[in-house]
Amino acid sequence: MEIDREKQRQAIRNANRILEDTKKQQAAIRLEKCFRDFSLGKIDVLESDEIAQNIPHFLYAMQEDEHHELVVNVLKNLGRGVVHSDRKLRERSVMVLSIYISICLSNRDDRYYDSVSALLSAWLREEREFIAGFEFLCQQFQAIMDHNMEMGRWGESENLFVILFQVCEGVIEKPNIIRQVVVRMLGNLATEENIEPLLDCYLDINDEWRNVAGNILTHMGPNAQAYLLEKLIVEEEKESRLLLIEMIPSSTTIVNMVGDILQSDPPWYVVRNLVLILSRDKGDAAFNMIRPFARHYDMRVQQQVVNGIWKIGGEKLHERLTSILGEINDELKIPLIYQLAQFAGNDQVSRGLLDYLETRDSFSRLLKEDILLSLIQTLKNYPTAEVLTRLKGLLVEVKEWSGEHDQLEGLVVKTIENISNVLAGRTAEGNDRIEIPDLEGIEDLFDDDEMSGTLELDE
Repeated sequence: MEIDREKQRQAIRNANRILEDTKKQQAAIRLEKCFRDFSLGKIDVLESDEIAQNIPHFLYAMQEDEHHELVVNVLKNLGRGVVHSDRKLRERSVMVLSIYISICLSNRDDRYYDSVSALLSAWLREEREFIAGFEFLCQQFQAIMDHNMEMGRWGESENLFVILFQVCEGVIEKPNIIRQVVVRMLGNLATEENIEPLLDCYLDINDEWRNVAGNILTHMGPNAQAYLLEKLIVEEEKESRLLLIEMIPSSTTIVNMVGDILQSDPPWYVVRNLVLILSRDKGDAAFNMIRPFARHYDMRVQQQVVNGIWKIGGEKLHERLTSILGEINDELKIPLIYQLAQFAGNDQVSRGLLDYLETRDSFSRLLKEDILLSLIQTLKNYPTAEVLTRLKGLLVEVKEWSGEHDQLEGLVVKTIENISNVLAGRTAEGNDRIEIPDLEGIEDLFDDDEMSGTLELDE
């Protein structure tokens, strides 16, 4: 029989094709079974290279066909995989997740970004090793977060920024190589495009998303802090400036930036806002930076310096307040002198007050008597021989002044009598502690809110 060799070759090709199709069908069946097994929690199927490489495509196919429950189960088990104790399974899970995210990003399909973001944040919180694919997955994580911010999905992003920030700050401990990757990631997210909508929302006190926006801004890292500081410098609205100040934390980075800005001779309102920022720090460095501005030409800056020193507080508070007494505007001296009464008995404050008393010839003519009244009232709380001697000298001087000074002279006489009684071991009439008089306008200078750091900045 003559053999048709061409037909024979065609038959072989057909047989091979059928065999290949059969193998593909068998492989497909096997892959589908493994996919189903994975969705049921059998994470170890990822040990197979073939399975690990194909599951992402199966997953996206199920996503396209809207098999919601199946997709959710697979993502849930991927979440278990990326935090698994076995490093190999973690790396396989990270690879699967990364391929799946790449497919979603290329198709601009964000239907499951919320689920993906949740498992990524859990992974980042738990991972302690710089495993294969770590940095690339972080870049994909960043792309998802950028997309969420662009779409205004702040609720989904808030916790993610908090975790990133905590890693950067060391609250969540990581090896340096991981922390460096996350620091870059957070810095890349702190763009003007991401910050501006958050800032607009935060500055609108009636916006229902205001707290979320503020929390994200707080956790966007140094780049965002620097951006907010620059905004503060040029902000003209008083209310907006105050809100911006609340958002800028006390940190070494910010303190250094503020120091550089203060060297550039900015407008008075910028100086005052920056002094308020510095006064949140409790160290000597903050005081040393704001101290020179007690001599600022604008009294509103001087006022903020005084308030800032109160807020910095500490063991040196009385010393620092006394040191600026001769430098600030006379209108500010009066309430400060009364506030110094709370350090009753402190020798350093007493000497500072007496030294200032000796400069009375330089006091403003209009306020001289009011300043002296405040000094005498306060010195009543410092019953020492030196105070008594100085007050007697003042009394002689006041008697020689022209004009009516009955109130001042009477107060000096009464204070000398009280201190003499105290020094003699007798109980003076009335209260040996001063009663601060109701001075008109004093609450505008040093009210309780200002002492607690909540200062209303005038235009």
